[in-house]
Amino acid sequence: MADKDIDRLSEINRELDKRTNRTKKYIELEREALSLQKSQAKLEKTMEGIRSSEEGIQRRINSAIKDREGSISSILKSAIKMDLSSAAELLNKRKIAGESKKLAEGQQSIADSLQKDVKAGKISITDRKKILNIQDGISSGKIKENDISGKLQGLSAKGLKYSKLYGEGLGAQVKSQGKIRGLISKSSGGLAKIFN
Repeated sequence: MADKDIDRLSEINRELDKRTNRTKKYIELEREALSLQKSQAKLEKTMEGIRSSEEGIQRRINSAIKDREGSISSILKSAIKMDLSSAAELLNKRKIAGESKKLAEGQQSIADSLQKDVKAGKISITDRKKILNIQDGISSGKIKENDISGKLQGLSAKGLKYSKLYGEGLGAQVKSQGKIRGLISKSSGGLAKIFN
């Protein structure tokens, strides 16, 4: 082989190495792009869950307001007709609506704090979603006071710093939910005792 051929072979090998390196770089970029797309999809799903939880809180507030406002006139009508059983039931329903409103407003307050804390970088979006899920569990009665601290242990390292603060608010919600359960199970004879 002549020096000219050896030089040409070296030149070809350098070009091939460049192409190989470019191909490796393209593969790395494609992997990175795929990873970013997966992260974006996960984030969108988390945000969808957050929006759903926040919409649920707002629906509970609106429902409680509607129930509370509508029941007062019905209570008075039943009392005037001396239908004490219905009046007592409606009065209890009004109390339930009041407690439901209090619970939903507490949940809205925590939801607002979570949003601010995510923006401030104090907690992650995933932490926000987990705490909103705990609130949903409290509203449905599936999560009791003893369950809260265990659920909060699933937060990120950032979120754990604020878990005590959020735990207090969630504990208050459990107490409101307990009052609601008590009112629901309460008998409707209370108003009859008042008029006797």
